[in-house]
Amino acid sequence: MKDSGIKMYGNYASQESLTQMSFFKDSLYNFERSGIYIECNEYGPNPKTKKCIDNDIDYYPTWVFNDRQHKGIQGLNKLGELTGCSYES
Repeated sequence: MKDSGIKMYGNYASQESLTQMSFFKDSLYNFERSGIYIECNEYGPNPKTKKCIDNDIDYYPTWVFNDRQHKGIQGLNKLGELTGCSYES
């Protein structure tokens, strides 16, 4: 997913963000390290609030791909369609 350029803007205190993150289990750490996940809560781990403000993020989670926002929880199939990535269940 990293090569696709997709970003997930989240808030560790948001139930929807936590639900979305749970889809990725062990991959979440890699998402954070690779820059796919961006924490918008100033009190969250490794916050990047300026990026969230600069990108007009007002809902969590928000996925951004090709300059288009996709608000709310996105299923793995939808994310695969957007990015061309596949996943194994």
